[in-house]
Amino acid sequence: MIEGKILPSERPGHVLMENWNPLGAIGIISAFNFPVAVFGWNNAIAMICGDVMLWKGASSTSLCSVATTKVVASVLEKNGLPGAISALCCAGADVGNAMSEDKRLSLVSFTGSTQVGNKVSTIWVANGFFYLFVQYSRCFPQGPGKKKNEYCK
Repeated sequence: MIEGKILPSERPGHVLMENWNPLGAIGIISAFNFPVAVFGWNNAIAMICGDVMLWKGASSTSLCSVATTKVVASVLEKNGLPGAISALCCAGADVGNAMSEDKRLSLVSFTGSTQVGNKVSTIWVANGFFYLFVQYSRCFPQGPGKKKNEYCK
């Protein structure tokens, strides 16, 4: 465990404790509508803890994923660390499924549709995994003239 902060709480007589626990290898699966930020947040926290990452970006944003990975690898290598600490695989749902089922990944962070998030969650529960972070991103307009509430049901 890496030492974290102890912060005051709004509840009298309580505190908030932040603990950083290395997990080993983690997976990050990000959605098309937020392709780099989710990776950045998860990747930064994982690196602080000493974890290695396997990132599967959305297949429709593979150029963003490749460019981001090259920048991260360059920074790591300039600081004497192997760029492979933060690895990328560009592929479709088959790789996301494989990552969801791979017991070598101690944690999978998933951001995407409710349908796929439910599938990832089901796989993790069935395999007895403990750490899973799922964030659904189903509310977004789908074209000209569409209103947000037409998709958020």
